[in-house]
Amino acid sequence: MQGADSRRAPFLFSYPHRTSIGLLLIHGLTASPWEVVEIGRRAYEKGFNVYGVRLAGHGTTLEDLDQKVFQDWIQSGLEGINLIQHFADKIVVCGLSLGGLTALYLAEGKKCDAVISLSAPLYLKTSLKLFISIFKYFRKYQFRPLRPELEDFYYPKHSFHALQEMIKLGRDVEANLYKISQPILVMQSKMDVRVDPKSGFTIEQRVQSKIKEIVTYEKGDQVPHVMTTLENPLIEKVFEKMMTFLFRISSE
Repeated sequence: MQGADSRRAPFLFSYPHRTSIGLLLIHGLTASPWEVVEIGRRAYEKGFNVYGVRLAGHGTTLEDLDQKVFQDWIQSGLEGINLIQHFADKIVVCGLSLGGLTALYLAEGKKCDAVISLSAPLYLKTSLKLFISIFKYFRKYQFRPLRPELEDFYYPKHSFHALQEMIKLGRDVEANLYKISQPILVMQSKMDVRVDPKSGFTIEQRVQSKIKEIVTYEKGDQVPHVMTTLENPLIEKVFEKMMTFLFRISSE
């Protein structure tokens, strides 16, 4: 993936009128808005205005990503909120992976009315943390194998600089979870090869939300880290949980 392309651009699914809920969707590290477009389209069909933001440094080049710090990703999220607020009465931010951390950060700053965190890497798996801590001194990138149909939507390499910025963001989010009092839905998978599943439990335990729910998928469920695409065999269940949560927020 090199250079900007409409297939990985931000997307807006909107009705000609305001809706009760405006859903802001945030993708993961080295990905693009395509990663969350499936659930965005489905949420729109259920009656919500939806905006899928593109995080700074994504959908362009790895060199561009290497110039960004986590505050740039937060700014992208804020810009998304500034847009979707014109289309809805309440704002719900839903993020996947890095997008989940970004969503939590925004919730800590009271920038939304509710938050959905999917596969948020509050804690990485020990093996991945060790790998990053060693190889960040020897190389800028780590090759990642991608199937041909995914090459337009993900970078072909992981950036160690970006991974370290994500870890910094995770530490900041962890230290401020107590500031979240909005309704929150957290989803994690024990099959996730990148994120320690205790991430979800820590989020649930430390937030001050009266309305909070955690959904943990077991290894046998085969739910991958990226649970928002059709590669997830339980995407219907993920979507159903999200819709139940959104309709609850909408009715309050």
